[in-house]
Amino acid sequence: MPSDLAVTLIGFAAASMSTFAFAPQVWRTWRLKHTEGVSVGMFAMHFTGIVLWFTYGVLRSDPPIVAANAIAFVLVATQLALVRRYRPRAAPRPR
Repeated sequence: MPSDLAVTLIGFAAASMSTFAFAPQVWRTWRLKHTEGVSVGMFAMHFTGIVLWFTYGVLRSDPPIVAANAIAFVLVATQLALVRRYRPRAAPRPR
C-alpha cells in the first residue's frame, strides 16, 4: 500500500491535470477576444460542480481537492467573465 504522502502527491497530480486543462481555453479566449463555440452551459455546470467539490474538500480536509478547485474556480469564473464581455449581443428584434 502506498504511503499517505504518495497518495496525496497522486491527488495533487491528478487535480493539476484536471484543473489546468481549462487554462488553454481561457488563454485563447482572452487573447482572441472571441467566444464563438464556447458553451456557456457547460462552463456554468462545471462552475457549480467546482463549488460543490471545493466545499466537499473543505469538509473532508482534503488539500488536493481544495487546491484544485480553488484554482479551477478562478479559471472557470474568468472564462465566464470573458464570455460575458466578448460574446456579441443579439440585435433587438423589430416589433
